[in-house]
Amino acid sequence: AATDGHAEGWSTPSQGDETESLVIPISRRGRVWANIELDYLNRQAGMVAALWRRPLVKVVVAFAFMGFLAYAFFLRRVLSHLDPATVIPPRVKTTLDLMAEGVLLLDRDERVVLANEAMAERCGVGVEQLVGSNASQIDWQIPGSTERALDLPWVRALGGVNTPDPVALALSTDGEQRIFTVKGAPVKDDSGRVRGAIATFNEITQLERKSQELEEAMLLLEKSRDEIRLQNDELRVLAQCDPLTGVSNRRSFMAFAEKVFDESVRSGSPLSCFMVDIDHFKRVNDDHGHQMGDEVIQRVAQALCDAMPDRDAVCRYGGEEFCVLTREMGSGEAVALAEGIRRTIGSTGFAKVPVTASFGVSSLAERPASLHALIERADEALYHSKEKGRNRVTLRADIDEASES
Repeated sequence: AATDGHAEGWSTPSQGDETESLVIPISRRGRVWANIELDYLNRQAGMVAALWRRPLVKVVVAFAFMGFLAYAFFLRRVLSHLDPATVIPPRVKTTLDLMAEGVLLLDRDERVVLANEAMAERCGVGVEQLVGSNASQIDWQIPGSTERALDLPWVRALGGVNTPDPVALALSTDGEQRIFTVKGAPVKDDSGRVRGAIATFNEITQLERKSQELEEAMLLLEKSRDEIRLQNDELRVLAQCDPLTGVSNRRSFMAFAEKVFDESVRSGSPLSCFMVDIDHFKRVNDDHGHQMGDEVIQRVAQALCDAMPDRDAVCRYGGEEFCVLTREMGSGEAVALAEGIRRTIGSTGFAKVPVTASFGVSSLAERPASLHALIERADEALYHSKEKGRNRVTLRADIDEASES
């Protein structure tokens, strides 16, 4: 008799591994009914098989294998979420690469998770070099300088703040500074927590260059306009002013005086005029030369301008003769003003040579028919002063009174 499966389960140890065998006979009714054979196999070779035959070991191994499969599936899912390449589907990545604007997708640590081709080209590196780098550690600059920029839109976006207004940033690549307008927006999950940020870069380098060229052109235009204005002022001075003294010439003075005369007649306000002539001016030229004569004319013109609030009211009427129009001033005040100027001109040290001047005054109170009549009456008073010995002031109305008396 033998145990079922004896032939499959029993193997005689090979030579050298064989140990002492023990045979135990089993008797039945005084006769050997069966033998129990005991043999010892190598312990290490039989342990695994022996353990495997135990049900508990099989259960443990089965649960361990199932746990490993579950862990492998979980680890694969985690790695899939950590892999930047799987964050955005390939079709979306392709669409971003077609955009003219540069795009950076950042995680909460400001690391680049995704960059499109346009952004990599503007940074002068490959997309692979951008991914994983810290966006804030790129050498962003303030446009037009080498100073490092500190206002980075994606930093604010990671704090949950949108930046609808673009921020100007510059980046130097290949020895050239590129200028961008950058916007940042936070990327949030379903619960509203900020998981990252997206930044868009619109390059305006060419636009800035054109703007700078336009600004330079405007400055040149402004400069040219100032030069033209200056030239026009010079032409106006040449056209309206006496080149020697700078006071009004006769043509511009008459245009000015006509308006003043009409306004005074219409409003009934006082208006006076006096004519001035440098006494013995020919003698000054003959004795001291024309250069000294010109200096005397200039000093007399300056004395008249200093006494008048309105420089346009002083005119070099011709040669050494001047005409002055005094608004809001009656004949008495005009005579007093003329007398003061006369004393100034005749004072010691006024010029390098002794100089005096004669004055003739007329006013609107004498009811002249026109501006020419007003000036003519002042000129008549001037000649009266010259006939009476010069270096004096004569009011035209006084001549009339003297004639009547």
